[in-house]
Amino acid sequence: MNVTQAIVEVKKAAAAGLPVLLLGSPGIGKTTVGEILAAELGLPYVEVRPAEFEAVDFRGIPTVEDGRTKWNVPDFWPSEPCLLNVDEITQAPMELTSPLLKLFLGGAIGDYRLPAGTVLMATGNLVSDRAGCSRLSSALRERCIVIHIEPELSQWAEWYSQQDCFDASVLKFLQANPAVFAKWDAKLDFNQPTPRNWVRVSKLLPHDPAEETIAGIIGPDIAQSFMRWRRANIQTVTPQEVLAGHKAVPTSPAQITQLVEAFANYSDLSNVAQIVEVIETMAGTWQVQFLRCLAKSGTTGMDILRRPEVAKLVKRHAAAIVESAK
Repeated sequence: MNVTQAIVEVKKAAAAGLPVLLLGSPGIGKTTVGEILAAELGLPYVEVRPAEFEAVDFRGIPTVEDGRTKWNVPDFWPSEPCLLNVDEITQAPMELTSPLLKLFLGGAIGDYRLPAGTVLMATGNLVSDRAGCSRLSSALRERCIVIHIEPELSQWAEWYSQQDCFDASVLKFLQANPAVFAKWDAKLDFNQPTPRNWVRVSKLLPHDPAEETIAGIIGPDIAQSFMRWRRANIQTVTPQEVLAGHKAVPTSPAQITQLVEAFANYSDLSNVAQIVEVIETMAGTWQVQFLRCLAKSGTTGMDILRRPEVAKLVKRHAAAIVESAK
């Protein structure tokens, strides 16, 4: 089932007091289910990763009081009702199987008991994903309702469109190429497209990354396809629209690059002074790019560089022009 369906089903299990184990490939939103559900239930979200601990860490350090051993409860165990997610449980070391069995069967570890009203769940990858996990103990698996999560583009798109990092080009590319929304091949030795990694791409795009950097998130083939598609399909702002006051200078680095290049190749030379005014509102990087484009655009571009309106820019960035002419 998809993430939205899983949230509904985990909520039902929580109402029945039954723990759930969400299984699926890396990066498809398993942990997100717990975060969203905790918010919907009005509970704090608490995450514990067994792979980071040893058995003694789970039970606590013993002390002796009145001749009896007392186990001091570690502070990562919640003291108030919450949604407790045992994340990446399939990476837990074997020595933690016994305490996890007790946690999922009776809500206790040693002398510690989960606060009443706590919702218990776990997440994990499949052994076939080769994501550093091992086969889960059948005894531990039997303590949970097992739900397999599958990525679904339409459901993810609804969530993604509400995020601060939303980038229309990512969503449009995926809608045009749904097969690359989530591809996981355990035999490949590089990162691959997953819902989580597309979010990472979105966070990086405003910083104008190189294609090789995008490849480090979603793999070389998909990165090449995405960047080529984005350059061809990204919505552009034309010089005419900016000069007429119909549109502002964009904030996206990719769109600014296109606008600067368009200004350098603009055929109406009667607006050189106005063009320079617009270019001067941009950061120095884009002013240099404008001059470089002019220097490379042939006779017309060189003529513009000699215009008095451009003299201030030329003087300010003379080194960039010299470099372009080499």
